[in-house]
Amino acid sequence: MDKIFDFETKEDGSYALYFQPPELLSNETKQHLVSSHKEFLMALRSMIDSIIEHTDKKEDEGGTKIEVV
Repeated sequence: MDKIFDFETKEDGSYALYFQPPELLSNETKQHLVSSHKEFLMALRSMIDSIIEHTDKKEDEGGTKIEVV
């Protein structure tokens, strides 16, 4: 990848942002990038948890529960 950033629109309408830091970045900057990666993953985990909670609420509202013993 010759560019630092690359942006792509997928066929399904989603977007992808690619980032390739050049070697000239300082160690401090690289550490910030690593930290932001972790923050992104934590945000993704939070989003997945919200989707699971929403799904559980929908099941509680109208689904039939079967107890497995």
